[in-house]
Amino acid sequence: MNRVEMFIVVIIMILHQLILFTPLSLIIYESIEGGILGALSWGSMMVFSSFLAEALINGKDKVKSYFLFGGLICVVLGFGFGFILGISRAYISLPYIIVSVGISSLIYYLLYYIFEVWANNHEFVKKEKFFSVVGKNAFMLYLIHVVIVYSIYQIIPLNISSVIIFSISFVNVAIIWLIAFLMNRVEMFIVV
Repeated sequence: MNRVEMFIVVIIMILHQLILFTPLSLIIYESIEGGILGALSWGSMMVFSSFLAEALINGKDKVKSYFLFGGLICVVLGFGFGFILGISRAYISLPYIIVSVGISSLIYYLLYYIFEVWANNHEFVKKEKFFSVVGKNAFMLYLIHVVIVYSIYQIIPLNISSVIIFSISFVNVAIIWLIAFLMNRVEMFIVV
């Protein structure tokens, strides 16, 4: 991403933030995912995060500087702006975009560090290929996931605690990974 593209993204994010100070903010709030006006913000978030993703193209030596330091800068800036403008997902505010990109970058760097740096010194991680088992039957696992989630939503009440929802989601991920691991172990691969 060159400087002109980055400048345009920043202008779009600022424009969207200025729209939030007008009566149009009600349209953004009441629309699904911000509606057509929210697309400005979501689009700028995607292009902004592609700036950090350039580290993947520029080589492994850039991953730390882009994802770790870029993520930290985004989180600090986002929370700083959050004290002034407020962080709101419903309005897709400027601080929300910056914090989201920053946290996503930090999580990516953590996963990168665990599986690319730390794993080189530990045989278990190299041997088991933790994420690769899920990728071998991704479509089938996605369909199984949809069935599990749909079944769970038919059983649980709508006003259930967030703690229970997060617990169920972790169990769901564990079930999907276990199915993927077992399918990989018996070498059952479904190609679509």
